[in-house]
Amino acid sequence: MKTLWRRKELRTVQGQVFQMAMGVAAKIMVDGLPSSVDTDPMGNFTLNNVAAGAQTIKATLNSHPAMFQTQPVRVTASGSVNVNFNFV
Repeated sequence: MKTLWRRKELRTVQGQVFQMAMGVAAKIMVDGLPSSVDTDPMGNFTLNNVAAGAQTIKATLNSHPAMFQTQPVRVTASGSVNVNFNFV
């Protein structure tokens, strides 16, 4: 009997974190997973290898770890997703 394995679709989530003090970095992650990325000095980020389907993206200010926001997104198999956070 032949077993067929379906490759899990991995996509990209990108966006920007807006805040009053430019240059304040934030950590971006898929909520519940250990890996994260930091924003660049302008607040831009790219999360690679995000599984397709319903995900929650979390942004945490590095200077204030208790300040965070989450946003639900639907990562489709056909492309990338854009999500922005506003800490202003």
